[in-house]
Amino acid sequence: MAQMGRRLRWVREALGVNQTDMARMVGVTQTAWSLYERGKRWPDQFAAVRLMAKLKVTREYLLSGDLTGIDRDLAIRLAAQHPELVAPSRTAQRKGKPLI
Repeated sequence: MAQMGRRLRWVREALGVNQTDMARMVGVTQTAWSLYERGKRWPDQFAAVRLMAKLKVTREYLLSGDLTGIDRDLAIRLAAQHPELVAPSRTAQRKGKPLI
């Protein structure tokens, strides 16, 4: 849960909003959002679906950091700030190129 919370914080930071504004945007209290970011609590299934829809992120992003399928502009911002989210290219792997 801590990693999911970190990824939520990264989304908030990429959007340039504070916790209060983010909580308002997704329809939860600021306290709830803070608990999500700290990995202390996770939204119920209905709140999670609403959160993903409003933030334009996927379940895969929250669980594993996979940027596939999330809002393009957000994915670009996240990748720029957190290069560890970008998967190595398969072409580079096949050609034996370094994955750095």
